[in-house]
Amino acid sequence: MIKAIYYYTILLLISVLLPVTLQAQELRGRVLNAQTQQPLQGVTVSVEGKAYTLTGEDGYFEAALTRVNAPVILSYVGFATDTIFWSEAYDGSIIEVLLRSRGAVLQEVQVRGYETNRPLLQTAGAISLIEREVITRFDESSIVRAVNTVPGVRMEERAPASYRLSIRGSSLRSPYGIRNVKLYYDGIPFTEANGTTALNLLDAANIGRIEVLKGPTASIYGAGTGGAVLLEPRRAAPGESFWS
Repeated sequence: MIKAIYYYTILLLISVLLPVTLQAQELRGRVLNAQTQQPLQGVTVSVEGKAYTLTGEDGYFEAALTRVNAPVILSYVGFATDTIFWSEAYDGSIIEVLLRSRGAVLQEVQVRGYETNRPLLQTAGAISLIEREVITRFDESSIVRAVNTVPGVRMEERAPASYRLSIRGSSLRSPYGIRNVKLYYDGIPFTEANGTTALNLLDAANIGRIEVLKGPTASIYGAGTGGAVLLEPRRAAPGESFWS
C-alpha cells in the first residue's frame, strides 16, 4: 500500500512538471539604438521582474521563458525601458528591440558672476581677518608680526620704514617694496597708480583691523591683483576716547 502511494505521488509530480518543461522556450533577441541602429551592450534583461542576463557586444541576448506572456523587461541607462511578451506564435527567430533615448527636461539654471557686497561668511573666497587684539599682542610700532600670523601672507621690514608684502607668492620677483598687492585705508586706495604703496606713512597704532583677501578673491579690486589688504582705522568704542 505504501509503495503504491509512493509511485502514485511520483507519477503525479511528473504529470504536473512535464507540461511546464515542455513549455519552456528560449527567447532570442537583439537590442538596438532606435536613433543610430547600433547595438547596445550591457542592457539589463529581466524576466518576470528578476534580472536574468545582459546583452552582449552585438546586443544579443537569450532568455528562458516558462509560460506564455511572460514579461521580458529591457532597461538601459539613458534609454526608455521597454517590455516585450512571448506569445505562442513565437517561432524562435531573433526579435529586434529598439530602445529610444530618454530625454531629460532640466529646470531653469541661473548663473551669477562673482558677487560683491556680501557678508564675510557668504563670500566665496580666501579672506583672513586680523583683529585689534592680535595687533596689540605684538609691538604696535609695526604690523609686521601681526600680518605674518595669516597663512600665505609674508611681510618683511627690509629697512626702517620700508616694507615688503607678499600674498601667496605675489612678490616673488620683487626683491623690495609691495607689488601686485593693493592696499586700502578706510576704503580709500592707498596704492599708487604705478603699483607702489608707501605703507611707512601709516602709524600702526591707528589701525583697528586688517582684512586680507588672498588669490582670485582680490580681483574685485582690479584685474590681475594678487591680493588686497583692507586697513580699517582704529575707532573709539562707546564711552572710550583716545588720541592718535
